[in-house]
Amino acid sequence: VTGSDDPRLHIYDPYGGDLKETVVTGHRGNIFNALFLHHSGDRKIASCAADGEVRLTDLESKDVRLIARHRGMAHKVAS
Repeated sequence: VTGSDDPRLHIYDPYGGDLKETVVTGHRGNIFNALFLHHSGDRKIASCAADGEVRLTDLESKDVRLIARHRGMAHKVAS
């Protein structure tokens, strides 16, 4: 999974490198960091962005939740 200079997540096949899915996250700034959550079966992604928000995306239900908001930019999600 990667974030980019837009507010979307891009999910690639780890073996072939092909783009599998693009997900709208609700972020209003560049995504700085994104990662799959442990023990989620690669179904949940945490992301943080220039808008200071940390969001949780469920790939199965397509639900996106705001889980934290910072005053400044949010640069990294800890795993």
